[in-house]
Amino acid sequence: MNTNKASEMEEQFCEYQESFDMKEFGFDEPCLGLFENKKLGFSFAMNDGYVTPIKHKCNSMFVKNILTNDCCTAPTYQQAFDFFENKYGLEGVIQRVEDFSWFKFTIYENGKKFFADGHEIKTRKEARFMCLKILIDIVKCELPPTLKG
Repeated sequence: MNTNKASEMEEQFCEYQESFDMKEFGFDEPCLGLFENKKLGFSFAMNDGYVTPIKHKCNSMFVKNILTNDCCTAPTYQQAFDFFENKYGLEGVIQRVEDFSWFKFTIYENGKKFFADGHEIKTRKEARFMCLKILIDIVKCELPPTLKG
């Protein structure tokens, strides 16, 4: 597998701590990624250019019943954002702005603007990561200083 393509694919997955927090919140969807010993692995194998699913590694039942407690599935950012929207009514939106050279994010709660980060964030990956961290903090009630009342 081309290492550049592999790293591009890895950027689609949430980081370990955020994935673990989502496990604690009840995230239980099939995933293509899996964290074992805090290292990202995949629930498929590449062999001569063919992708073969490893079915037993693609769900949290395998993680819960077979692996250690610090293991968890690795959702994509899209799966994470869908989870927070469906379970908590929190929608994270990433936007490219200005001359398309930076990103920002906004969080909506049940359709109403709840939080907007106006910083110039350099990459989409960084914006997704920051947005997901805020979503997790909101659910944990560890709100950023700007949201505390």
